[in-house]
Amino acid sequence: MSLAFGPGNVDRQELALVPPVGRRALSRRLFAARWLAGLVGLTAAAATLGLWAALLAQERVHLARSAELRLEGVRSEIAVRMESRMLAQLRMARRWQARGAPPRDE
Repeated sequence: MSLAFGPGNVDRQELALVPPVGRRALSRRLFAARWLAGLVGLTAAAATLGLWAALLAQERVHLARSAELRLEGVRSEIAVRMESRMLAQLRMARRWQARGAPPRDE
């Protein structure tokens, strides 16, 4: 009997050569090996799903930060443009106060 290539390679002829007491031990080992393989597979799947969920959460945070930075840039751009226009209107109002309103033909 050779179990060199794993528990799935044991056939009935090889199992017939094993004494009954050894069959139980072999059966327990095969059962344990199958459960261990299943447990390892489930653990790997759970770890994969956990890492995937963490990656999605990290991506959401990154996108939110990126959007916040862009929004801050737009706010700053609007503030600069509004300040420029307000200063121009303030200068115009001061000129009007100093010289009076410009004639309509200008």
